[in-house]
Parts: sequence; structure tokens; C-alpha cells
Amino acid sequence: MTNPLPQRQTQLQLPIARLLVRKPGQDVVEVELTGRVSIGRAFDNVIPLDDTCISRYHAMIEPRFGDCWITDLNSRNGTTVNGELIKSDRRLRNGDVIGFGGETLLEFHARESTTSDRPRTASQADKAAKLPERTSQPSSGSPRNPGHGGIIILAILAPVIVIGAVAVVLSGALRSSSPSDPPVHIVGVRTGDNIATPTKIRTDAGSPQNILQVIYRLDDVDLARARVPPYETDLDPGQLANVLPGLATGNHVLSIVVEDKTGARKLQPDRVILSFAAVQPSAEPSAPESPSESIAGTAPLTSKDISYLANTLSQRIFKKNQDFSPEFVQAILIATRDYRFNFVDDARRYNPRELANAFRNKGLDELLGLGFALSRSRFRPQGSGDGVGLWLMPPAVLAEFAPGQDRSSLEDPKRSAELAASYTKALLGLFDPDDFLYAIACFGMTTKQAGEIRAALNRDFGRGDRQDFWRIVNSPLFPRETAGRVAQFFAAGIVGEYPDKFGLHWTPLSSLYN
Repeated sequence: MTNPLPQRQTQLQLPIARLLVRKPGQDVVEVELTGRVSIGRAFDNVIPLDDTCISRYHAMIEPRFGDCWITDLNSRNGTTVNGELIKSDRRLRNGDVIGFGGETLLEFHARESTTSDRPRTASQADKAAKLPERTSQPSSGSPRNPGHGGIIILAILAPVIVIGAVAVVLSGALRSSSPSDPPVHIVGVRTGDNIATPTKIRTDAGSPQNILQVIYRLDDVDLARARVPPYETDLDPGQLANVLPGLATGNHVLSIVVEDKTGARKLQPDRVILSFAAVQPSAEPSAPESPSESIAGTAPLTSKDISYLANTLSQRIFKKNQDFSPEFVQAILIATRDYRFNFVDDARRYNPRELANAFRNKGLDELLGLGFALSRSRFRPQGSGDGVGLWLMPPAVLAEFAPGQDRSSLEDPKRSAELAASYTKALLGLFDPDDFLYAIACFGMTTKQAGEIRAALNRDFGRGDRQDFWRIVNSPLFPRETAGRVAQFFAAGIVGEYPDKFGLHWTPLSSLYN
């Protein structure tokens, strides 16, 4: 599909506006709007966004008669404004929040000021200085137009601003960098490589003193973590085939996330496009080969171990046995690496008994509530995205369960727990008891969206078919990131409640509220 939009069209009669690009774990990026703007995953968009939930050409913002309007370009996941799915063109208002079905959000801010009111770069100032000065008297035969000079400057500078915005986004875009925070690059593979055997990769981190760990991702799935420079790990096609059934078809994107010692995460600008030879999936994950890929004292667990622990957790929380498919188990096993850290001190700051009581009062298992909090915010809600509280409740959900309430009051741990419990209870109530996994998968959606998924499940899948949860949650019925979040819930739950099984020596989650 080719880009349907002209990318460099400059219009003279424009509102002056800006977009704030927000993505969890990354710095906010500001993009000036100076003309028609396309948004999507493809790099030839004016604003390319690296988010797998976003279509190649997802939406367009354009000026019309002094306002900015947004249009969805028949995207897969749709476009929302303030949590409401738009069905036609919509006029944007100051402060509107635009979503695309994933984690990336845009904030729209209209400006009343003229171009001359905005800060200018040195190159822009030089261009402006070379413009001929206008006299106070209008030229013969021309009506006086005091704003005409500003329009000329805007017309000249618009391409510079747009091209500058594109350069920012394409060069690393959704994070800022500084001399003290240089980007970290992937070493050992290059775009175009075909991986047929286990291949070592590492980074060239020049300033590792502030790095806690490097997280390697393939198609946004966490594959490995490394804590010791040069942060080396293996790309093993046999192991990867367990997690990505379509590994041998098409291209795959390898990226890295750097977590600093404060817990903040930043996606690095490097993207390496790889293909993989067809291999047979490995029966079990290999044991970690170096301390950089494991926590000291942790015994390697097999798929059978993870399946047993996940089913034990399911019986405890939902009073249900669950048949976890091998692919589901592998995804949980990989996700456990996210939660092998001592969360106890962070959790205790929020009075776990009080949080647990909010779920108990709704007739829910306390471990369900704290397990969700651990999987979503790691008990570190600051810097974890645009959601509110320990459960990172999305704006659309808050609008449904706490209409008109101030965000700061909703960030109170007790109030946040009450909302999360009410919301979780509502999700579970939408589905049959045997379909509880689908309720977990819908966490983050409005109840209307979850109800639509329930209706589609009941319409298209019989009870026996719905037991194949991993296949269905990876189907187009769900956003692409949903399966990973369910795996994260179980990973957080089993590491949090059974830390000794992972060789970890701290308090289980349930002991914090018992």
C-alpha cells in the first residue's frame, strides 16, 4: 500500500498547533503541526510511530477553516479521541488525547500565537533575518495587511519545521538524548541478516554506569535481559520458534530497551530487520549461559514447571483449572524475567492490606488485585505511562467508572484500588466463569469494548473452541499486544507468589496482606 497522503503540502491559512507524543518509558516528544500530517507505522508518514498496534497509514490530521481535524484511514484498531472511537472526521480541541489502540498517545494543543511568538532555531532566525523588511506604509495599490509578513515567514519556515519534525521522529524520535545519555546500539547482527544458528548479540553501550539492564525485543516480545556489559545474549532460532510460530516467515524487528537504575525505561533508536531460517522448535528452553542472563542462585525452570505454577495460580484465584498451551507457557516463561526483582519495599509503600481489602470487598481474590498491580506498574506507577494508579487505568476506563473526577484524586492508592476492583469485577461479570482468561485479556478496554469481544466469542467460537485461548487471543479479534499482557499477568503472579521457585529470597505477595 502506498501512502495516500501528500507529505509536504504547505498551507498558508493554518492554525498553529502542536502534538505531544507520549509512550510509556520514553520522554515526551513535541511535534509542530504546520500542514497536513499523516500518522502511522510506515516511515514515510510525517509522524511515524513505532507501535505494532498502529496501522501503516493509520490517521491524518489536517487544517480546515482555522481548525484541525482528524480522520481515521480505515485502520485496523481504529482511532480514539478522549477514549471515544471516532467514526468520521472529528474536530480537535485543545487538550484532546488521541489513541490508536496501543500504548502511544498524542495530546493535541492548539495555539493562538503567531509564528513570531514561538522560539526559533538559529537557522530559522538566519532565514528570517534575510527577509526584506516591510515599511510601515502599504505599497501602492495593495490593501494594508499587518499579518501578511507573518504569513510569509510561516510559508517559508513551514517546510523547515515539518522536515525537522520528521528528522526527530526518524532518528530516535520517541525519546530524547543528551551527552550524558547516549543511545545504545545493537552489535553482532545487521539489517538483512538471515539467522539460522544461535547468534551472539551485544551492545556498544559507552556509558554503562547508569544502566541497570538491557532488554532485547523481537517484534515487541521481550526475549532476554542482560545486566553485565557488553550485555551479551543469544538469538537462538530454535528457542524463538516456541514464542513466535511464524518466525521463519517474513521479516522481524529486533530492538532494545535500556532500563536505568531508577527503573525508567527507554526504547533505543536502533531497529535491526532480520529473517530466520526454518527450524524445529526446541523442546525446552536452554539454561542461561552467563550471569548476565540470570539472577544468581536461580535454577532454570522447565516448561512443565511453569505450566504447573500457572495452573496453581489459576486454581487459587479463579478456582478453575486451565490447560495452558505450550506457546502460552513459553510466553509466560519469557515474561517471568520482567518480575525477578525485589518488589516488596515498593509494594509496602502502598499499604497492601488496604489494597487487598478493596478487591476482597468485591468478592475477588486479593492476589488477583495485587498480581494485576505488579504486572502493570511493578508498584512503580510514576513514569509507567498515561494510565492512573498502580493498575494504570486508561483514561477511557476512568471516564466510565469515575466520570468527572479529578485525576489527582484517582491516583490515591485506596481510591485507585477501589476503581480497579470495580472494573475487574465488571470485566469478569461479562464472561462465563470458564472464560475468565478473556476477562484478563480485556483489562485496559472499556466494558463496551469487552462486551463486543464477548459477543464475537459467543458468535464465532463454541465452548470447546474457546478453550484454545492462546490461539484466539493471538487472532485479529484482539489487539496484537493483548496476548503478551496476559502472559505478563501470569508471570507476575507466579514470580510474585512463588519467588522461592525462582531461587528468589523475599516475601510472597500474599504475605503482604495476610
